[in-house]
Amino acid sequence: MAVVSAALLKLFHALPIFVGLTDPELGAIAQLSNQKLYPAGEAVFNDGDPGVEAYVVVRGGIDIFLPGHTEAVARICSGQIFGELAFLDGQPRTAKAVAVEPTILLAIPRDAFDGLRTMEPRLGMVVMQNIAQDLSAKLRAVNQRLA
Repeated sequence: MAVVSAALLKLFHALPIFVGLTDPELGAIAQLSNQKLYPAGEAVFNDGDPGVEAYVVVRGGIDIFLPGHTEAVARICSGQIFGELAFLDGQPRTAKAVAVEPTILLAIPRDAFDGLRTMEPRLGMVVMQNIAQDLSAKLRAVNQRLA
């Protein structure tokens, strides 16, 4: 197993979806994560694309667009996760995600995470619980905006 930098562990400790994980657990997730860079205006994924990764915004911002809409329904900022619906259920993407400024993302591959979750059930439970809480907060915010 490769060495994970202290800076990456510090970053992971600050991300809400990883709250409650130990350094070795965070290191295991870091090992399977890929850093990706997107210039402003570039799509991370489109509606209908396969949901093979979830993304955590390290720096920058992402706007989420529903099909047929020109106005973003959500802005995802540093420390937040997106793409988690397709990541969880394996279904195609239901929205488009576009970088609003130069953006650094950590991509977590679904198949690699599923393997890690099988080997480390506590890690999987903690991350899934954190994702569920994040999704709940996002849904409540949308509900309030629409009310």
